[in-house]
Amino acid sequence: MTNRHLGSTLEGFLDEEGILEEVDALAQKRVIVWRIEQAMENQGVTKLEMAARMHTSRTQIDRLLD
Repeated sequence: MTNRHLGSTLEGFLDEEGILEEVDALAQKRVIVWRIEQAMENQGVTKLEMAARMHTSRTQIDRLLD
């Protein structure tokens, strides 16, 4: 019995499984959230202050960063 995934790339495997686009979109979202959190931390901005700057609620910021 041979392994049909042996030597394949992760991208190839995800494409074969039909989940490449979903996984790619989730990874991009996580990177964006991480960068926003890092920028907030570096600038000393709280979620409440970020909400005020964006004219929204802290709840919305929590959802954005979740």
